[in-house]
Amino acid sequence: MQLDRQKFKALFLYICSKADASTLGSIKLNKILWLTDFKSYYQTGEPLTGAKYVKRQYGAVPASVVSVRRELENEGFLVVRPSLFHGYEKHD
Repeated sequence: MQLDRQKFKALFLYICSKADASTLGSIKLNKILWLTDFKSYYQTGEPLTGAKYVKRQYGAVPASVVSVRRELENEGFLVVRPSLFHGYEKHD
């Protein structure tokens, strides 16, 4: 299955709208995106978004997450603000 960009963007925005901005950062967002696709695959045999995931230090990351985030920012649907979390920079 190929990436359904519109579904991926919709899921991205849905997660951001439902989550507490003070606790949602890039790592947690990536984990939620992966879990959603995994659960869909487990239940239906098809991932929800069709995103390809790559292995990173803190878990699987959608390969297109950076480009989709930039698109959403450019379209005015998303505002990303860096903040400090336990001494590390987090993007809310």
